[in-house]
Amino acid sequence: MKRKVYFYLSGITQIIIAFFAIINSQKLIDTMLETITSYPDALQERMTSLFTNSGNLYILIMAIITILMNIYLIFLAYKDRLLKKKGAVIAISIASLFTSLYAISELIAIINIIVIASAKRTRKEDYPEIKKELPILKKEEVNKKKIILSIVLILFYFSQFIWADYIPDKGILKIVIGLLFYIILIIATLYIFNDPLRRDFKIFKDNFKTYIGHILPMMGKFYLIYFVSATLVIILSKSVTSVNQSNVESLPLWYSLPLAIIYAPLVEESLFRGAIRRFIKNDKIFIAVSAIAFGLLHTIFTEVTLYNALVLAIPYATMGGFLAYLYVKTNNMFANISFHAFHNTMAMILSILITGLMIHF
Repeated sequence: MKRKVYFYLSGITQIIIAFFAIINSQKLIDTMLETITSYPDALQERMTSLFTNSGNLYILIMAIITILMNIYLIFLAYKDRLLKKKGAVIAISIASLFTSLYAISELIAIINIIVIASAKRTRKEDYPEIKKELPILKKEEVNKKKIILSIVLILFYFSQFIWADYIPDKGILKIVIGLLFYIILIIATLYIFNDPLRRDFKIFKDNFKTYIGHILPMMGKFYLIYFVSATLVIILSKSVTSVNQSNVESLPLWYSLPLAIIYAPLVEESLFRGAIRRFIKNDKIFIAVSAIAFGLLHTIFTEVTLYNALVLAIPYATMGGFLAYLYVKTNNMFANISFHAFHNTMAMILSILITGLMIHF
């Protein structure tokens, strides 16, 4: 009973603070701009751009997310499901640390974690339902034709880093040629990986809740490692984004959005997970090779120095390793494609907020 009352009070308090942040958004922006002067220069520049271009919208989004999460916590307390959904409560409390707009909100989130993490399940109804096992999928049978087609697809994909420099940088011409290349690459990917993609899509669709139930806890661990690696990059390179990310951010939204949430998840997962898996059957070697290849792909052709290419590749390699691990666990390419699309969508939203909405049109 005490635990329920506590989460009622903490939830209501967080909601009130979130509404207060919305009402006093401009004052909060000014305070944040003063606070970030102690950040590293690269991060300070990024955060200044965020609060200057989209400060009010950023605060509104963070506040709405905070409100929705705490409404859910209040609902769980009302239904007496806090312990049954212990993992979800901890996950929401951790997420609250990132969406908090005031120090008091962060403190409440930390207390929430301590309260729920230290609580013991004593009743039968406090234990979560047993998760359904993931469908057991056979590894793709590989033959000579599939190996050759995979090599052709890989070579065609990497050809862009050679011929792209010879295209005159005349705005629309480069975009049109790039768009045609991406469309051809998508068609080629769908043809070469037709059978596994069709099988994986059907199974993923039919067992959507089961996949999500297994992927969500893995996502929490991944993002914790990802944020640590991103912080390490800022310290080592004094840069927040790679040239590759900056190039994507400079593109118009109608072009970059489909590129990020359709093309990249489909093609990159087929190549860096599907194709590499055809060559490497050992799980550990596959994860390592996939991570390194995925990381360097996003930096080695765009960064000026090898040092920057290697350092800025760390977050990408972290993601590549996680996606390879996910593929090993599920053997379902659409589990990878779905997470990749989700991650890129979140990155695009953050990019729009940082640079301002108008620059993307």
